Amino acid sequence: MSLINFNAYDNNPPPPPRRARRGWLVGGAVVAGVLVVVLAITLRPATGQSSGPAANSDPAADLSFDPVRQQGVCLDGLQPTPDGWAQGFAAQIKTAVANLEAWDTDPENPPNTGTEQPHAGLNLWMKAVYTNSLSTDNPQFTAHAAIRSVSALKTPLPTNADPGDALYQRWNSAFEQTKADRKAAITEASKGADALGALQFPPHDSTFSGISGCISALLDDVPDVTDEHTHSASPRSFLIATDCNEPVAPQLKGSFNGATLYVIQSCVSGIADECSRYFQQFSDRMHQLHVGQIIQIPEDQAPDAIAKWIQNGSLQS
Repeated sequence: MSLINFNAYDNNPPPPPRRARRGWLVGGAVVAGVLVVVLAITLRPATGQSSGPAANSDPAADLSFDPVRQQGVCLDGLQPTPDGWAQGFAAQIKTAVANLEAWDTDPENPPNTGTEQPHAGLNLWMKAVYTNSLSTDNPQFTAHAAIRSVSALKTPLPTNADPGDALYQRWNSAFEQTKADRKAAITEASKGADALGALQFPPHDSTFSGISGCISALLDDVPDVTDEHTHSASPRSFLIATDCNEPVAPQLKGSFNGATLYVIQSCVSGIADECSRYFQQFSDRMHQLHVGQIIQIPEDQAPDAIAKWIQNGSLQS
């Protein structure tokens, strides 16, 4: 029988046999692997939940929006247009704005099924044409209506949800926001219609219509903007009612940036060639301001066209 001399190892035990060392290494690796798996399961976000608190608390996550439409109107009530002609269109626009929220008959109880569609808002500037439509600031010849967009729930009421649950609280905040949007939009439509109805016009007997100046002033009041909710460009369009004859020097400034201009033309003389020439001269000036389409609206179709334009921001289907 042989004896092991431990003194030969400087009081340290000898290394274990190679096979034993391999077992220790394998066992350590298994334990480390188990710890990694446990940590991964512990730190992983729960299924269907966000890893960040902001996504769980922002009610916008449960809302859909349409942008606020940017629109501008110029009304030429000066000779030779008939007395009261432009004021008639102003009244039609006022009525159309007042009716914008007529769809909402129960703002206190918006649907909670997530199937409702959002409704676009409206930022509308309306101006009366006068001689220095661009260079002179006459606030009585300008009216403004601002109506917010109405959000809609895009997710239904959570079923079997605990009222204390963060996702339920977020949904409930979204529900309260769309209810507040609906009530506020009704009030804003009424106030906006009243403001438009208070628009004043210069004396009809003036014959110096600065129609291009009025458009240029609108381009400044109704700029290209990015909608705060959709983060996309807000739809932008313009309408003018005029005889298209501009007896003063053009006042050109700003840019349509491709926006559409609708034109209701009064052909006072009844001479088609003359009225066509006025329209072409006016169109050429608008192209200098980078207008997109110029679409004429026949006078007899104006009431329906105005209502549709206020409602949708466009006459195209």
